[in-house]
Amino acid sequence: MAPAASGNGNVMLLIPYGLHWSEVTASCLIGLDENCRVVEGEGEAELSAICIHTEIHRARADADCVLHVHSPYSTAIGMLKDARLLMVHQNSLRFYRNVAYDVDYSLPDSVQEGGRLAACLADKQLLVMCNHGLLVAMPTIAQAFDHLYYYEKASQFQVLAMSCSRELKVVADDVCESVYKDSQERLLPTYADMHFSAWKRVLMKRYPDLAE
Repeated sequence: MAPAASGNGNVMLLIPYGLHWSEVTASCLIGLDENCRVVEGEGEAELSAICIHTEIHRARADADCVLHVHSPYSTAIGMLKDARLLMVHQNSLRFYRNVAYDVDYSLPDSVQEGGRLAACLADKQLLVMCNHGLLVAMPTIAQAFDHLYYYEKASQFQVLAMSCSRELKVVADDVCESVYKDSQERLLPTYADMHFSAWKRVLMKRYPDLAE
C-alpha cells in the first residue's frame, strides 16, 4: 500500500498486466483503490494479482507490502509432497515457525480464493502456496524483499543438499529459536534496509531508467 497521489487515502500498487519485466519502471505502476478500480496510472490489473493482494491487505493491516513470486527453488520445494522448509541452514532459521503452507491449490481468480489464502497466511510472514509460488507480507518493502531473498537462498541450499541423497542434519530447536528471535529483533529492523538499498544501487547502475 502507498499514499495516493491525490492525497486522499491509499492505493495498492501493481504492475500493469502485459508488460515484460524489462519494461517495468516506477512510473508505469498502476494504483487501485479499495474497490479494486484503477485510479492511478494507465493499464489493466491482472485478475489473480487483485484477488490475492487485495484480500491479504484487508486481512493484515500490519502488512503494507505484500509480494508474490515464483522464485525457482522455493517454488520447487512447494511442489513436493512435503513442502516444508527444513531447518538445515542458518538462512532457514530466520523463518522458524514463521511460514504458513497452503496445500490446497486453487486458481486465484476470485475474492473468495484470496480470502482463503489470507486465512492460510494468518499471522505468519510467509505463505508457501504449494504448486504455485511464494508470498510474503511485511510492514516495509525492504523487509519483504529481504525475506524473499533469504527464503530463496535457504530453499536453494536445501535443494542442493537433498540432491546428495543423504540424510540432512537438522538444527536443534533451541538454536532455531535463538536465531529466529535475533533475525526479528535485530536483522530485519536494521539490515533489511541496508540490504535493499545496496540492491537498489546495483540496479540503478545497471538500469538507470528504472526509477523514471
